Amino acid sequence: MKKSKILGLIITTVAAVFVTFATTAIADNYEGGNSTYVIEETEEIRNQFITTDNLRLRSGPSTAHDIITTLSAGTRVEVSDMGCNNEFTHITAGELSGYVARRYIRQPTAASIPTGEIELTPWNEVRSIISTGTLIQVYDIGSGLTYTVRVMSAGNHADVETLTQTNTNTLRQTSGVWSWDPRPVLVTINGRTIAAAINTMPHAGSTIRDNGLNGHICLHFSGSRTHNGNQSYVNMMQRAVQQAANHR
Repeated sequence: MKKSKILGLIITTVAAVFVTFATTAIADNYEGGNSTYVIEETEEIRNQFITTDNLRLRSGPSTAHDIITTLSAGTRVEVSDMGCNNEFTHITAGELSGYVARRYIRQPTAASIPTGEIELTPWNEVRSIISTGTLIQVYDIGSGLTYTVRVMSAGNHADVETLTQTNTNTLRQTSGVWSWDPRPVLVTINGRTIAAAINTMPHAGSTIRDNGLNGHICLHFSGSRTHNGNQSYVNMMQRAVQQAANHR
């Protein structure tokens, strides 16, 4: 065997031993340091769910059991046992625990959940940080879904449009139907997490083509108003904004 081949073999062998040693050292260090923490964090995330509708918490796994309380849509719960039966699961919500209908809870997308402190920001202040064309990430508390809208105008409230067809599909999925009913949401603007409320009913004009939304939708903040002065609807929107502010 030529010397060059022998030398190459030696170098390869030494390198392999070094890599194995280094990998083992790193693994040993990781095992003794953060590995347990990472496993616990993953397990915790796996057990986190949110309610997708107002949901009755019961003392047992059927509708025959007593109602402990009603959890609001968007309540974060921890699932302790998914195997109760095909319809009910055992959860913990704060200091309460009991059983809920499994189909009304879902896991949120962790990356989409706003993590900043929730602000109840007055509409006049919000108007000063947005303008036509501003992109806003909307986190729907009830469904745990996130989509992006673009500001079309900012008068008595923000008129917004979904940015793409995919965003429109997600918007529709949050409520299941086009609806005027206000939905509590958290919006991200310039890194700030702000309590708001939105409807999912497209109406009137629009500026974005091919997004699948026939019109625009209304995004309300604390103290915002409607265009037509409907005080009853204003009150509904403001209650939803407050619900978003009380989230977490």
